[in-house]
Amino acid sequence: MSLINGLGEFFAIDIGTNSLRVAQLTGSKNSGWTLKHFGYVPITEGLAQDDSNAGRQAFMATVKMLVEQSGISTKNCVIGLPSNKAFTSVIKVPAQDDADLKKTMMYQMDSLVPTALSDAEVDWRDLGPIPSDLENTSVLLSSTTSSFAESRLDLFEDAGFNVYAAEPEVIAMTRALYPYDAHDARLIVDYGEASTDISIYYHGAPRLLRSVPLGLRDLVKVASTSLSIKEDQARQFLLKFGLAQDKLDGKIFIAINAALDTFVYELAKVMRTFNTNYPNVPVGGAIVANYGESIPLMLDYISAKLKIPVEAANPWRKVAVPPEYRDALRTVATEFAVVLGLAERTNDVAPYIEPKKWLAAVGFVSRVGDAAAGAGQKILDGAKDPTHTKGGPA
Repeated sequence: MSLINGLGEFFAIDIGTNSLRVAQLTGSKNSGWTLKHFGYVPITEGLAQDDSNAGRQAFMATVKMLVEQSGISTKNCVIGLPSNKAFTSVIKVPAQDDADLKKTMMYQMDSLVPTALSDAEVDWRDLGPIPSDLENTSVLLSSTTSSFAESRLDLFEDAGFNVYAAEPEVIAMTRALYPYDAHDARLIVDYGEASTDISIYYHGAPRLLRSVPLGLRDLVKVASTSLSIKEDQARQFLLKFGLAQDKLDGKIFIAINAALDTFVYELAKVMRTFNTNYPNVPVGGAIVANYGESIPLMLDYISAKLKIPVEAANPWRKVAVPPEYRDALRTVATEFAVVLGLAERTNDVAPYIEPKKWLAAVGFVSRVGDAAAGAGQKILDGAKDPTHTKGGPA
């Protein structure tokens, strides 16, 4: 099972903390992608990690239902590896030819991978020389435990799927979000429910990767405790008022300010590390995904602290969206960075196939409120319409 390399026709599945997302694309990086099928369904938190027979059966029944009702017919799939189940890093090794590098990686793997090699699935790719240190080269290294990989494989294969590859979510995210026309480096941030994946992407590859155990849930808990309100109410306030200091007398911002500073400090530390290795490559801006763009004024806050432009992520920047999918996607469009990144690995089939209608019985639940719906509508408004004669926005 490959952790990094590309493959043929397939669909992608992103297993989130409290939702599942699937996507199948047609086209390619060069010709452009079109959304062929997609699906989204909320799940009970912890369902994907439930190893009991009942839990595994319930999880795969949900996956099968989602795939079937999305209209996906292929059984070949790529799955994402969550940060807490995958070790992904860019390491430095002496520059050498391909044959010697393979030997070096084979000998050094035991000291690089955090688990015993006897219980590890490992993949790596040479990213080329380090500008500030030409005697060394960067290598993208990824691994997961064999036990977790085999458990996931058995689960999906028992349900009739063929798992072609498993890829760390942080790599998939950067593939979807980095703009093709950019020539500088970009800080890419996926601010999730329980953790944040951080990447600096440059010249066709992630050059620095990090995951930190900080997410929306931490802000919710801090606000709940500080303001003596229930967590559900704290979440609602955060996603409605965000960091606005003229709402609720600024109490939300005051309550979470220290936690925000800790979060931004981690981003700044990643940028400093990158600048050490690439001193002549500017970080031209940041791209923030997931809850980071759903919290009002969060982007402005990060921009002011890091002193770089910050934009909301648009995972649909490279994907044409058929008109009949737009309404259903609107409230969840911002959550598709990982699954679209997985689906963009390699796909060279027909440029456009008329999609089946999404079955309304599945339903779409907005968990992040009006801010996410507005953000989703904005990025979908800019997405290409494959039925348009010139391929432009709808």
